[in-house]
Amino acid sequence: MNIFFTIFSFLLLLISLFSLWFLRYCNVLIKYKNKFPGIKQDLYYKPMVSIIIPVYNEELMIGNKINNTFELEYPEEKREIIVVDSASTDNTVKIVNNFKNITLLTQQERMGKAHALSLAFKHAKGDLFLITDADAMLNKDVLEKIVPLFADSSIGAATGKLSLVGKESASKISEQAYRTFFDTLRFYESSIASTMIFNGPLMVFRSSIIEPPSINSVADDTEMALQVIKKGYRAVYIPEATFFERVPTRNSIRLKQKERRAQGLIQSFIKHRNMLFADNYGLFGKMIFPAEFIIHVLFPFILIFTFFFMILSFYYEPVQTLLITIIAIIIIFSYAIGVYRKFGLECNEGKKSNFKSILITILSFLQLQLALFKGAVKLFFFGSSHKWEQIKEVRVEEVKDK
Repeated sequence: MNIFFTIFSFLLLLISLFSLWFLRYCNVLIKYKNKFPGIKQDLYYKPMVSIIIPVYNEELMIGNKINNTFELEYPEEKREIIVVDSASTDNTVKIVNNFKNITLLTQQERMGKAHALSLAFKHAKGDLFLITDADAMLNKDVLEKIVPLFADSSIGAATGKLSLVGKESASKISEQAYRTFFDTLRFYESSIASTMIFNGPLMVFRSSIIEPPSINSVADDTEMALQVIKKGYRAVYIPEATFFERVPTRNSIRLKQKERRAQGLIQSFIKHRNMLFADNYGLFGKMIFPAEFIIHVLFPFILIFTFFFMILSFYYEPVQTLLITIIAIIIIFSYAIGVYRKFGLECNEGKKSNFKSILITILSFLQLQLALFKGAVKLFFFGSSHKWEQIKEVRVEEVKDK
């Protein structure tokens, strides 16, 4: 038997086992349909909220962003707005200074988002910190949807749902299909314990427990969510708390954005690997974190290596290679489609998912795996890039909430 066929067969077996295990994990989560069982929400709970907006060269967006923040449905005397400018070279600071009741903190040197958050945390007075981005418009009721959960002392962090706006494009369709599936997954994870993968443009943290992310952190949102979970609090996803953001119309730019995001996720997963199967983190440590670790850290490498050895194996053993590949694909995809259809009933408000949406989601998932692999390689060989890159394309046109 050819050595390449042997290696390929082993890797294909691993891919199959990991895929089926993750799909089984998703299938188990579907059973948890109770929304935040045991958590006592208080609609009259109105703590002080510090709204923190880190910026760098955001002259196109900052005016709309501040107006959007003023429009949030929450008592004015119970909120403060802090803008942290990281040495902008455009008119960002000038525009911010045109507004009243804004605390502007300026840095003389651009050192990354972690430094900006560290500065903001020192000045913020709120019981809760809401961190948001300049290019993301928050729905007016986000605080009304999120804050009541913090009346329960077990809640340490919360994030909301991204709603994509802008012109229809292949990039937007692909991103929306991916997020539809994984947002539902985050909701189920939150229902039984916590989710660590947060949407950075809308995050709320309990100020008494949160600390700034490490200075070299790329995925500050996931880093801080894991920090909260490690301290014994829950980090949850709230689908009713929505914000709006444009996705790049060009697929190449979107994939570059995903690659950087993927690098940050891998960095956070590896940093907190001691949570794997740890009993003291309950279901999160024993089930949620291991599943997410496999799909974000291990799976991309095994998938790429499997594809590489499949090519070599096909050259020497074409019939056997093709046969076991087809069998594995049929088994995995059959189970995947079944699981996705169940998710689709939740994602699409009771409507069944069609074949097109399933196919787009699978392709988007494969794009994620490629981004994770490339992000990991760059992280291991070149280190992290913690200064966020601005996507000009999504800042040309105003983004409005609905």
